[in-house]
Amino acid sequence: MVFTVFHYSIPYILHKRFKSSCFSFLILSSSIQDLEPILMFFFGFSPPYNRGFLHSFLAAFTIDLMIALALTPLFLLLIKHLLKFNYYVKDFILKLTFKDVVLGFLCCFLHVLIDSLHHAYNPVFMPFLKESFDKLILFNNWVKASLITQFSFGMLTLGILIYEVRKAKSIKEFVKSILID
Repeated sequence: MVFTVFHYSIPYILHKRFKSSCFSFLILSSSIQDLEPILMFFFGFSPPYNRGFLHSFLAAFTIDLMIALALTPLFLLLIKHLLKFNYYVKDFILKLTFKDVVLGFLCCFLHVLIDSLHHAYNPVFMPFLKESFDKLILFNNWVKASLITQFSFGMLTLGILIYEVRKAKSIKEFVKSILID
């Protein structure tokens, strides 16, 4: 899988391009799917079969977004208390717009699409089809596709982080720029 942190580049680009009002929501929309393999591990499912419904296109347009909506206030509360930010969680609820929800859908969908380009097991049509749908795997070789995808998204994420570090005047400002603003 593209490591969860590498999925960060998609919400970052969408947030900068379309000026979303809640960047944290987009980050969670793009990464919530990767909670599933962690949970599946505890239920005894090993890779590659530890990815299920949350990695399907149906979930990307339904439950993934709802989970991200539910967890964003908790995420913001955690950031606020850990890093002593003067940020109100109610602001998230008040300023969330239709555009943010559409961008959230896009983040969820792109996570599933990107993962389907390079995984050995792709349940993208679950629950209708439990078998892996491998027609999207780059080069018809998931190992080669994984290396290329990991490298590409890794470099993109590294470039974003370097840009934000150089722009920030303090560590707190840097953290705020990559998680909230």
